[in-house]
Amino acid sequence: MALEKDGVVFNYIADGNKNITQLINLTTGEIANKYDYSPFGQLAKTDENVENVFKFSSEYAEKETGLVYYNYRYYNPVNGKWLNRDPIEEYGAWNIYNFIYNDSINYIDILGLSFHGIIGSNSRNHKENYPHYYVPRKPKPKDPDYSDSEIDAARKRGKEMNPKSIKEDIEYCGYVCKKCVKGKYKYFTTVTKGDVQGCDPTNAPCPSGSKPTAIWHTHGSNDPNSKAKTDFDKAWGFRMKRNTPEENEEFSEDYDEDTEKNIGDKPYSRKNRMPNYLFTPQGNMKKFDPGSGSDDGSPVDDESVTDYGPIK
Repeated sequence: MALEKDGVVFNYIADGNKNITQLINLTTGEIANKYDYSPFGQLAKTDENVENVFKFSSEYAEKETGLVYYNYRYYNPVNGKWLNRDPIEEYGAWNIYNFIYNDSINYIDILGLSFHGIIGSNSRNHKENYPHYYVPRKPKPKDPDYSDSEIDAARKRGKEMNPKSIKEDIEYCGYVCKKCVKGKYKYFTTVTKGDVQGCDPTNAPCPSGSKPTAIWHTHGSNDPNSKAKTDFDKAWGFRMKRNTPEENEEFSEDYDEDTEKNIGDKPYSRKNRMPNYLFTPQGNMKKFDPGSGSDDGSPVDDESVTDYGPIK
């Protein structure tokens, strides 16, 4: 690492802890700057003739604040504390303002994202040495099963969940989510389990960094005496309304006189202004496009239904 000022090149000299201690003029060999630090990085002695921003730990030090920037968070050498939480949070330690267990003799953390023991130290016994600090790291979650289009993501999830829905006679649903991955938009789905009466996709929201573009759901089975339906009857003490096989093949729509509201698949999509994919007991895939939608869920002129036939 070198510094060029007004055509003159200076070389950085660092100690074993990576702290810049001198700046050498490569033309004359003279020492231009000298630095000495306290144990936690505060400048103890300074002889500076050339402006330089890299000092303690060879990291960028702000002239105005004196804070040292470590790419992921700021460090204050005056009191030896971080101003920001640990980017890996409690996976690094219970104290999220901690740094490698406050044991820099035995540990290093190059990026601030994980710690490593120094060879020859007692670092391998960190669980035993620091049981009150140690938090097991959770495995990194797998990336979603991305698709290149909304309809492909919905079809993939419907093909997976519809047989299960028919067997259990329970509705499943979720969102189709859109996310920018390496400069391109990709699509994936969330999933949640409902019951014989319906399913609420808000129980499976799109994760942070993505947004919902559509809803998908199943309709269970056509068996009027399935275990799921009879169990529901027993639990509530009355016989629930059974849809006909023909009704189960279509998007539901009804009007609740008690609440005076439009209810069902179509009204839900209209209110949310979001397409809805249906996977039916006969293994078909359909899409309801709510068009411009409506706040009360009532029909609009530009809505439409597309029948894709058997799920492939």
